[in-house]
Amino acid sequence: MNRMPVAARREQLIEAALSVASRDGIDAATVRAVAAEAGVSLGVVHYCFQDKDELLRAVADAITVQNRQAAEMGLPVDADLRTTFRAAVESLWDNIRANRGAQLLSYELTTTSLRHAELNQVAIAQYRGQ
Repeated sequence: MNRMPVAARREQLIEAALSVASRDGIDAATVRAVAAEAGVSLGVVHYCFQDKDELLRAVADAITVQNRQAAEMGLPVDADLRTTFRAAVESLWDNIRANRGAQLLSYELTTTSLRHAELNQVAIAQYRGQ
Protein backbone atom coordinates (compact mmCIF):
# COMPACT_ATOMS: atom_id res chain seq x y z
CA MET A 1 0.00 0.00 0.00
CA ASN A 2 1.46 3.32 -0.99
CA ARG A 3 0.95 6.54 0.90
CA MET A 4 -1.60 9.00 -0.36
CA PRO A 5 -3.26 12.07 1.11
CA VAL A 6 -6.24 11.37 3.36
CA ALA A 7 -8.65 13.12 0.96
CA ALA A 8 -7.53 10.90 -1.91
CA ARG A 9 -7.72 7.80 0.28
CA ARG A 10 -11.25 8.75 1.37
CA GLU A 11 -12.27 9.04 -2.29
CA GLN A 12 -10.77 5.62 -2.98
CA LEU A 13 -12.71 4.13 -0.07
CA ILE A 14 -15.96 5.83 -1.11
CA GLU A 15 -15.55 4.34 -4.60
CA ALA A 16 -14.84 0.92 -3.10
CA ALA A 17 -17.90 1.16 -0.84
CA LEU A 18 -20.00 2.28 -3.78
CA SER A 19 -18.79 -0.69 -5.81
CA VAL A 20 -19.46 -3.23 -3.05
CA ALA A 21 -22.84 -1.81 -2.07
CA SER A 22 -24.01 -1.32 -5.67
CA ARG A 23 -23.04 -4.85 -6.56
CA ASP A 24 -24.04 -6.72 -3.40
CA GLY A 25 -26.34 -4.43 -1.42
CA ILE A 26 -25.90 -2.12 1.52
CA ASP A 27 -25.62 -4.92 4.09
CA ALA A 28 -22.62 -6.33 2.22
CA ALA A 29 -20.76 -3.02 2.47
CA THR A 30 -19.00 -3.86 5.70
CA VAL A 31 -15.83 -2.03 6.63
CA ARG A 32 -13.93 -5.28 6.02
CA ALA A 33 -15.46 -5.71 2.54
CA VAL A 34 -14.69 -2.09 1.63
CA ALA A 35 -11.09 -2.49 2.77
CA ALA A 36 -10.74 -5.66 0.69
CA GLU A 37 -12.28 -3.97 -2.38
CA ALA A 38 -9.88 -1.03 -2.02
CA GLY A 39 -6.91 -3.29 -1.33
CA VAL A 40 -6.10 -1.63 1.99
CA SER A 41 -5.97 -2.71 5.60
CA LEU A 42 -8.95 -2.38 7.90
CA GLY A 43 -7.04 0.25 9.86
CA VAL A 44 -6.88 2.52 6.81
CA VAL A 45 -10.67 2.60 6.61
CA HIS A 46 -10.94 3.40 10.31
CA TYR A 47 -8.30 6.11 9.95
CA CYS A 48 -10.27 7.81 7.15
CA PHE A 49 -13.79 7.30 8.50
CA GLN A 50 -14.97 7.31 12.10
CA ASP A 51 -17.34 4.42 11.43
CA LYS A 52 -19.42 2.68 8.77
CA ASP A 53 -22.17 5.27 9.13
CA GLU A 54 -19.81 8.09 8.20
CA LEU A 55 -18.65 6.07 5.19
CA LEU A 56 -22.26 5.45 4.11
CA ARG A 57 -23.06 9.15 4.43
CA ALA A 58 -20.10 9.86 2.14
CA VAL A 59 -21.37 7.25 -0.34
CA ALA A 60 -24.84 8.86 -0.32
CA ASP A 61 -23.23 12.25 -0.94
CA ALA A 62 -21.22 10.82 -3.84
CA ILE A 63 -24.37 9.40 -5.46
CA THR A 64 -26.16 12.74 -5.05
CA VAL A 65 -23.24 14.56 -6.68
CA GLN A 66 -23.16 12.07 -9.55
CA ASN A 67 -26.89 12.49 -10.14
CA ARG A 68 -26.63 16.28 -10.03
CA GLN A 69 -23.70 16.30 -12.45
CA ALA A 70 -25.56 13.95 -14.78
CA ALA A 71 -28.60 16.22 -14.79
CA GLU A 72 -26.43 19.26 -15.50
CA MET A 73 -24.31 17.60 -18.17
CA GLY A 74 -25.12 18.71 -21.66
CA LEU A 75 -27.65 21.34 -20.68
CA PRO A 76 -28.37 23.51 -23.69
CA VAL A 77 -27.15 27.07 -23.54
CA ASP A 78 -29.70 29.80 -24.18
CA ALA A 79 -32.62 27.35 -24.35
CA ASP A 80 -36.08 27.91 -22.97
CA LEU A 81 -37.10 26.40 -19.63
CA ARG A 82 -38.99 23.48 -21.16
CA THR A 83 -36.04 22.43 -23.34
CA THR A 84 -33.58 22.83 -20.47
CA PHE A 85 -35.77 20.83 -18.09
CA ARG A 86 -36.25 18.05 -20.62
CA ALA A 87 -32.50 17.86 -21.30
CA ALA A 88 -31.76 17.68 -17.56
CA VAL A 89 -34.27 14.87 -17.00
CA GLU A 90 -33.01 12.92 -20.01
CA SER A 91 -29.38 13.25 -18.85
CA LEU A 92 -30.34 12.17 -15.34
CA TRP A 93 -32.35 9.22 -16.66
CA ASP A 94 -29.46 8.10 -18.88
CA ASN A 95 -27.20 8.17 -15.82
CA ILE A 96 -29.69 6.16 -13.76
CA ARG A 97 -29.98 3.54 -16.50
CA ALA A 98 -26.20 3.33 -16.84
CA ASN A 99 -25.67 3.02 -13.07
CA ARG A 100 -28.60 0.91 -11.90
CA GLY A 101 -26.71 -0.49 -8.91
CA ALA A 102 -25.91 2.98 -7.61
CA GLN A 103 -29.53 4.07 -8.04
CA LEU A 104 -30.81 1.02 -6.18
CA LEU A 105 -28.23 1.74 -3.49
CA SER A 106 -29.54 5.30 -3.28
CA TYR A 107 -32.99 3.94 -2.45
CA GLU A 108 -31.51 1.51 0.07
CA LEU A 109 -29.60 4.34 1.74
CA THR A 110 -32.76 6.43 1.91
CA THR A 111 -34.83 3.74 3.59
CA THR A 112 -31.98 2.73 5.89
CA SER A 113 -31.48 6.33 6.93
CA LEU A 114 -35.13 6.64 7.85
CA ARG A 115 -34.78 3.65 10.19
CA HIS A 116 -31.42 4.45 11.80
CA ALA A 117 -30.79 7.62 13.77
CA GLU A 118 -27.06 7.61 12.87
CA LEU A 119 -27.98 8.14 9.23
CA ASN A 120 -31.09 10.28 9.68
CA GLN A 121 -29.80 13.19 7.60
CA VAL A 122 -28.93 11.07 4.55
CA ALA A 123 -32.44 11.00 3.07
CA ILE A 124 -32.95 14.69 3.71
CA ALA A 125 -29.65 15.58 2.05
CA GLN A 126 -30.32 13.27 -0.90
CA TYR A 127 -33.60 14.87 -1.75
CA ARG A 128 -32.40 18.40 -1.16
CA GLY A 129 -29.50 17.64 -3.49
CA GLN A 130 -26.92 18.67 -0.91
